[in-house]
Amino acid sequence: MSRSVEPPAVREVAAARAMDDLRFIRTAMEDASGFTSVPGAWLAVVGGVALGTVAYLRWGADIATGSPRWVVSWALAAALSIATGVLLMRRKASGAPGGRASRPGRKLVLGVGAPLVAGLLASLGAWRAGVPDLLPGLWLASYGAGVLAGGAFSPRPVLALGGCCLALGGAAFFAPLAFADAFLGAGFGVLHLACGLVIARRHGG
Repeated sequence: MSRSVEPPAVREVAAARAMDDLRFIRTAMEDASGFTSVPGAWLAVVGGVALGTVAYLRWGADIATGSPRWVVSWALAAALSIATGVLLMRRKASGAPGGRASRPGRKLVLGVGAPLVAGLLASLGAWRAGVPDLLPGLWLASYGAGVLAGGAFSPRPVLALGGCCLALGGAAFFAPLAFADAFLGAGFGVLHLACGLVIARRHGG
C-alpha cells in the first residue's frame, strides 16, 4: 500500500497556521487577564481615600450630605484616586512581561470609562433637577457596571467588587440621603480595600 507524502510547502503552511492559532490563544488569555494589571495597591488607596473622605465629612468638617461642598469633596476624592491609579498602573504595567503597558489602560478606559461618563452625565442631570438623593446610587451603580464590563473575564475578586458596588448602588436609590456616606464608604472604601489586598497578594502587587 502506497503512502502519500505531504509536500513540504503544505507542512510549512500548516505549521504557520498552528503558530498563528497559538499566538491568538495566548493574546486572548493575556487580554482576558489584563484587567488584573490594575494594581491592588491602587484599589487599597481608593479605599483609604474613600474612608478618609467619609471621616472628614461626618466628623471633621460636618458637611451636610447632598450640599455643594459634599459633592465637591467626593469629586476631589475621585480625582485623587484616578491620578494615583494612573501612576501606579503605569508602574505595574511597565514591569509586565513584554512591556504590555497599554492593554490594561485600554481595558480600563473602554470597560470602566464609558459607564462612568454615563454616570457623570446622569449625576449632572440629577443635580440640576435638585435630587441629590440619586447621586450615591448613580456613582456606585455606574462604577460597578463599568468594573463588571471591563473585568468580564477577570478573577473573582474583581467581579465581586463590581457586582457588590452595583448592588449597593441599587440599594442606595431606595435609601434616605442620610445614609449616602455609609453606602459610599462601604462601596468605595471597604470593598476596595478588601479587593486591593487580595489582588496585591495574588496577582503581583
